[in-house]
Amino acid sequence: MGVNVEVIRACLASEPVLRQDACAGLADELGLSEGDLVSAHVGAVDRRPSVRLAAVRLDVSDWPALWAGLLAGARWLEVVAGGVRLRVPGRGEGAADWDVPGGRPHSAFAVTWHGAGGARRSVQCFDLHGRLMLQAGWFAAVGDVLWTDTDRVSWEGVRATWAHHDQCPGLQPAPAPAGRSRVAAPSPQHVQALRTGWCAQRRMEDHAALRRQTGLADEQVLEWADRRYAQVFEIDLLYGVLQEALSQGLALSVRVAEVAVTVGWSAAGWVRELGGMSAQVSLHGAGGARWVCREAAVGRAWMVSVPTARGLRQTLELFDPAGRRLAEVAALRPSGQGESCLWRAILQRNIGSPDAGLEG
Repeated sequence: MGVNVEVIRACLASEPVLRQDACAGLADELGLSEGDLVSAHVGAVDRRPSVRLAAVRLDVSDWPALWAGLLAGARWLEVVAGGVRLRVPGRGEGAADWDVPGGRPHSAFAVTWHGAGGARRSVQCFDLHGRLMLQAGWFAAVGDVLWTDTDRVSWEGVRATWAHHDQCPGLQPAPAPAGRSRVAAPSPQHVQALRTGWCAQRRMEDHAALRRQTGLADEQVLEWADRRYAQVFEIDLLYGVLQEALSQGLALSVRVAEVAVTVGWSAAGWVRELGGMSAQVSLHGAGGARWVCREAAVGRAWMVSVPTARGLRQTLELFDPAGRRLAEVAALRPSGQGESCLWRAILQRNIGSPDAGLEG
């Protein structure tokens, strides 16, 4: 993997306090991906006092089946995309309706790490470049780390069922792409076709098809859409939208990495530390459900309006600096019904509209 496994293990073992987020911070200091750091601990014996983290490589070739096992066994699951995290309870309490996340992970590990509060266990899944995509935890999301018989049986079952035949350290990622990939500007004819097709949409499925037909990246489609239907807004306005929606009792849906979850969000938060370096907006719900978005991870935020047969469908879409979609926030829209007038009013008050006369 091009790095010294023993050096990595020694660096992690020297951490005075091992927190759940210690791996990401230490990986940055060492110039590694988080996946490199975790995979360096494959084969480490977690019963030795000097070992702070031990990992077992899992087989991801049958990803839908492994995903089903995580849903059934873990206490909570968290999907990660850039600086955005979406967490819901596991064991059928909040995640039973999740779809299988798009894109099979490049690698997955059953990880045991030891801190002041005792051992904590989770399955961590990484993409080709060692970026964390998903994790499933066998400890409480907040507070205690109580280890129950149910935890033990399901944890040992995942490790025994999905253990990979290769238990050597290493992730072997491909080089990460450098910056944003740009394509040539579309011709005026293509832009006109895009805008005409946008206005002709009648279902959300039409919108997905239109994006595919253009041959442009998702955010580039928005860049060339009519400004009546796609406008950039400042990320800090998102907090006002979330806070007002929850105070009005409006149900929200949050989508990260093709996984959409509505769990009865109950509180919104906005934290900006000195200098704004750690600003983040968050949603909290029952059973430990949580969605957190770091402001620094967002390149641009868009308010998107899609015409349908039942009126406009308005969503808030967040993209990283490379143009990859991080998350989508929308009002829950029951099947067969139009968009909530309350949601549209909240967006108008907090974000505004470039065309107040736009009909839906």
